[in-house]
Amino acid sequence: MLCHTDPAPPAATHSESRRAPLNRWIIALAIGAAAMIALAWFASRQRLRRRALLLGTITGAIMGYLAVLAKTVVDQFTRGGLGGLFSHWEIYGLIIAAILGTLVQQASFNAGALENSLPAMTVVEPIVAFVLGYAILGERFQVEGPQWLIMGAVVVVMLVSTVVLSRKGVD
Repeated sequence: MLCHTDPAPPAATHSESRRAPLNRWIIALAIGAAAMIALAWFASRQRLRRRALLLGTITGAIMGYLAVLAKTVVDQFTRGGLGGLFSHWEIYGLIIAAILGTLVQQASFNAGALENSLPAMTVVEPIVAFVLGYAILGERFQVEGPQWLIMGAVVVVMLVSTVVLSRKGVD
């Protein structure tokens, strides 16, 4: 195996290991919201096939946020039960992300063929979840030296393949 993720840094074994500081979330949510709103605005001015790809990209990004929120919410439920779950903002963010993700996903399906939007959703979601897990939860991706080049090349291939699949479709 080339690399693996470490779900929590070794020092983060206390009861708040998945609870990131609010300022990290605010920054990540502000950047993500601005990028997704700009992408939605751009998508609204495109032909249907490209609009489906862009809305699929937004859906993947929302689902990436949803994945990290779900990880946090499950940890809160495991440690504090229902009382611990509903006393934190993350459960409400999870619900909002799920609703928004579903709405944008349906818009992407309505904008064009499934082959135009699904590749973007499939590729963008794990990339966003990885970046957010790294930046917000302090997860670490353990690669060294030239392995970063390989990982970068894999991400580029995934992104290029997504665009190609969206343009040509799958026969």
